Amino acid sequence: MDNLKELIIKNANPSFVESTNIDDTEFRDLMGNLGYDSISIISLVVDIESRYGIEIDDEYLLIEHLNNIDNLVEIISNKGKYNHELD
Repeated sequence: MDNLKELIIKNANPSFVESTNIDDTEFRDLMGNLGYDSISIISLVVDIESRYGIEIDDEYLLIEHLNNIDNLVEIISNKGKYNHELD
């Protein structure tokens, strides 16, 4: 799971991975502290789907589901095709 969180943070700002405790609550908000906007979140989702061979259901592609790291990680980890490379 931490690798997925690192990927999300790194996509926002590569220097965050080195200097940030990924469990800090201040870095969980994708559209706030990490600086994502709706288009960059969709781009991130497409990258994750491609990289890990999963497909996130359309019902989860709403901003209320993708507004923070924990929600996104939960959606991905609940997929039956969750790839062990993320562990």
